[in-house]
Amino acid sequence: MKIVVSLIIVAFTVSAFGQTLNFNMGRPFSEFRKLELDLHSQFRATTSEHMLAADMAQPIKYLRISDKFDPKPVVGYFFKASDSTVQEISYEWDKQNFRERNYQMTDKDVETEESLNRFVAKYNELKNEIRILLGDSKSEGSLEPKTGLNYLHVDMRDSWENDSISVLMYISFSNKYEARGNVTITPTHRIRVYVKAKRDIHVDPSDQLKAVFKADEMQQKVAEKYIALVLSKKFKESWELISPDVKSKATFEAYLKVLEQVDGFRGDFKDKTELALSGPAFFNNEVYYTYSFKFNADTNSPPSVLLDVTFKVGESLITGFRPKKLDAKLN
Repeated sequence: MKIVVSLIIVAFTVSAFGQTLNFNMGRPFSEFRKLELDLHSQFRATTSEHMLAADMAQPIKYLRISDKFDPKPVVGYFFKASDSTVQEISYEWDKQNFRERNYQMTDKDVETEESLNRFVAKYNELKNEIRILLGDSKSEGSLEPKTGLNYLHVDMRDSWENDSISVLMYISFSNKYEARGNVTITPTHRIRVYVKAKRDIHVDPSDQLKAVFKADEMQQKVAEKYIALVLSKKFKESWELISPDVKSKATFEAYLKVLEQVDGFRGDFKDKTELALSGPAFFNNEVYYTYSFKFNADTNSPPSVLLDVTFKVGESLITGFRPKKLDAKLN
């Protein structure tokens, strides 16, 4: 039963913090900085200058240490110097990012077929996430290893665009090492994604988030009611707000085990809560929307405790609940 609980109620509840890619160009960089702080990402100093268009500042980069994939992604934000609105975001899962700057690669710097399979699975995961928002891509190459070579080699790229953004993603995974005179070809193992505004975009920070999916007023009211019921220990009433699909896979007793975590996390915080943030999340090729609540008395930044309530887009019953404790205190 513990397995059922973790799969249905906890692990499948992907919060807005867990969203891998962001497509909201034109937002102030301060919003993205807050997102990275909430993810406990580490600031990463740039080691070289980028050739950029006029009025574009040098990027600010973060290492997302919370990401479970190895290598962990480095995320770069490119914004206008005049108003700090982000016009491009880069995402890199690249082994080279974790080597010393003057490291000399050799024919020993190769990866296994198991590593290739992990990279391909990650590529497909990202592709599905983008496809949900932007539809099918234009593809070149293949995720199947090239035949007739004595080393592993995969190259593929996908691209998308709509009226406001373009997205390019590619995987380059090769164990080829060849030294010919002054030219040396070295192994490469990376996935990169570039999200770019097709024109200068500025979104007024006072506007509501102009994402493909927006918060649903009915869902938010249901989420607020659900949190109030859970905190007042009216568990049977809260169970009535859970989706039938979840109920078919988890018993009420299993559900109660998840709710037991709330008291352990909340400490001395009283029952009053407020919405801290909300946003779309992706899981198994479907889109969900998560509402994250904090306790009013919690003045930490990020909040020390969040209560995530998740719905499928367009539905009014809850498909996931996760109490979450954030240990880091970031000011």
